[in-house]
Amino acid sequence: MERALSGRPLAGRILVGRTEELGALRRLLAQRRLVTVVGGAGVGKSLLAAHAAAAVGGSLPDGVVRVRWWDGGPGRRRTVAQAVAEALDAAVEGTGAAVGVTDLVARLRSRRMLVVLDDFDPVRADCVHLVHALLDGAPGVRILAAGRHPLGLGDEAVLRLGPLALTPSGADGAELAPAVALFLERVRAARHRAASGGRQSPPPRGARCAG
Repeated sequence: MERALSGRPLAGRILVGRTEELGALRRLLAQRRLVTVVGGAGVGKSLLAAHAAAAVGGSLPDGVVRVRWWDGGPGRRRTVAQAVAEALDAAVEGTGAAVGVTDLVARLRSRRMLVVLDDFDPVRADCVHLVHALLDGAPGVRILAAGRHPLGLGDEAVLRLGPLALTPSGADGAELAPAVALFLERVRAARHRAASGGRQSPPPRGARCAG
């Protein structure tokens, strides 16, 4: 779980080759209360969502909160509502008190903020229930979700994210292909971490995945 209420990116990595998609996502977030980024594993959904959230967060008085799942994550022991409440510091520490959907909606009813539900697939049904309740009961809350499939709610805007292009984007071919640019950026970052005494990194993800 992560909480971020500032205007800086929730993920420190550079976004490569997704200028058009980032612009489209920002426009959707300005127009719709529920936007879902959909695509295969490793295509870059989380990073795109993080940069979009950082871009729009400064215009929302209550900022941005992100909750992310992987390999089941918090969903194995918490409901989505509980995870969001904890990320907001809304749960009372040490009491074990459960925060239900109704409780969370009541706490967010007067907020103007963006809730990011990242990698929601392991807890999809729970997410659908919470998002539906937030759309109905917390009019100032917007939701940005990222997963392999849409949530399937009626007011949902879906941005489908494909693999990065393998051919140069410039008409004269002078620019690097986005996929190549991403690979080089990952190599540069890995070398920087190694030079700084960081742990040895695995091969750049862009070399193994679509994004």
